[in-house]
Amino acid sequence: MSRAPAELTLLGTGTSSGIPVIGCDCATCTSDDPRDRRLRTGALLRFTCDAGERRALLLDVPPDHREQSLRVKLDRCDAILLTHAHVDHVFGLDEVRRYNAIMRRAIPVYGMRPPGSSSSACISTSCSASRT
Repeated sequence: MSRAPAELTLLGTGTSSGIPVIGCDCATCTSDDPRDRRLRTGALLRFTCDAGERRALLLDVPPDHREQSLRVKLDRCDAILLTHAHVDHVFGLDEVRRYNAIMRRAIPVYGMRPPGSSSSACISTSCSASRT
């Protein structure tokens, strides 16, 4: 069987504040170049699994996730990998509820435990939307 290649999309490559930064008048933040308008860091890995089904894995979910998702027409999320627990990498988790509603299932979330919190190196939990 021929498999389609995986596709990595950088959803955001800005700083923790995004670019431009509020109230900044530097050359980058005042630039008219569209490449100087960058959302906070996030990435999307799309691939087809061995069963032939399409999959989408998110690497971090910044506060800009809704806008990022709309830009790439993302309509599913099969798992989330959090690189670390800073606000600019996790505050988009609330937007994951929409994928729960579309897919009608929980989404596994993986990441590293903070140092000293447990002997286990990895965590796994599930995001699941409420029925309200």
